Amino acid sequence: MLLRVGGMEKLLVLSIVLVLATSTAVYLASSQPSQPLNPRGVVVFDFTKDEDAGNADWRADGAYSSFADSLRKEGYEVKSVGDGKINSNLLKNCTVLVIPEPQDRFSNSERDAIINFVKNGGGLLYIADHKSSDRNGNGWDSWRIWNDNLNFDDLFGIHLLQVIAGNGDYEVSEFSNVSILTDGLNTVGIWSGTTMRTEDPARGAAYQTIGGNKYAVMAYATYGKGRVVVWGDSSTFDDGTPDPDNRGDHLHRNWRRYDDARLALNIVKWLATHSQDSPGYPPEAPTRLNATAGDSEVRLTWRMPSTLHGEWAMASRTFFTGGYGECVVSDGKSIYILMEKNEYRKALFYRYDPTSGTWRNLSAGLSGISFENGVAMAYDYSGNFYVLAGG
Repeated sequence: MLLRVGGMEKLLVLSIVLVLATSTAVYLASSQPSQPLNPRGVVVFDFTKDEDAGNADWRADGAYSSFADSLRKEGYEVKSVGDGKINSNLLKNCTVLVIPEPQDRFSNSERDAIINFVKNGGGLLYIADHKSSDRNGNGWDSWRIWNDNLNFDDLFGIHLLQVIAGNGDYEVSEFSNVSILTDGLNTVGIWSGTTMRTEDPARGAAYQTIGGNKYAVMAYATYGKGRVVVWGDSSTFDDGTPDPDNRGDHLHRNWRRYDDARLALNIVKWLATHSQDSPGYPPEAPTRLNATAGDSEVRLTWRMPSTLHGEWAMASRTFFTGGYGECVVSDGKSIYILMEKNEYRKALFYRYDPTSGTWRNLSAGLSGISFENGVAMAYDYSGNFYVLAGG
């Protein structure tokens, strides 16, 4: 920081020792002999919402049995819940919750449990289907349950639409470059599914052009510490095998068509993988950092690196008031904001941890320093922040 003191310029270097805490993953031993003792995670398939109604059988012992078996081979523990309701106790040790085309509405308590599950680091896979796919005749399609019952469209930024995907053009071959989520995908099948539009913090990951317009058929988002993926067609993961109670269902062997199986595994892996669990990925700094001052807050936005988080935008509103000369940088793990609260020389220096969503005040020792006329900051990845004051 160049400061003029008594007619002389002095360079002030803010040195910060970064202490990186290590974390240990704790796993639960499986009660099933075929499951690994140290699973990569616990995947729970929900069947409390009549997911096998009508000509469907989206169960881990039915048309999604290949899905479940493949997850077990990958090292996940697979569970199903078919009675009762979703609650926080059920989700306590869950890594990824799969909700495949629900036909019945969720209660408010179930909605709250799912939101808290994702907020605290869980992964949610919601598999929707096209409009008029109300299989049990109660007036609720899966796309409408997402929008109007769970109200997840505004919460996660993924809005399910009535425009039908597939419907004669069964191949999806346009994908965003999202690490893990779209790795190795060339073509995926979709047979009469739903489409969607996204807004921050969500992003589209797979697209199909319908009537000259491009629509997302898969979208992903982050919420709190957790992640969400919505796929638009339940038939994509259908392996054609009904469960013992639904032998008459007319199912399709789509699991091994195109890259459908790879897509399913990619989604679960992406939902179950977090930066702290992936030491093989090098740390990368967030990009597109921006701090915007308001009358009572500063809105900090950024985009996470693709190697860790699949490139999506995140945002945080600070608890301190806005002011002058905001600037932000990252050391590859945390985000730092430097600013002046007002014109009375009250400099603020804060660190934000995107993983925990917490702020730490590092302003001690900055009294009497002014950024009223602007400020710039850079980090040298050796523990030093270089600051240049304007004016």
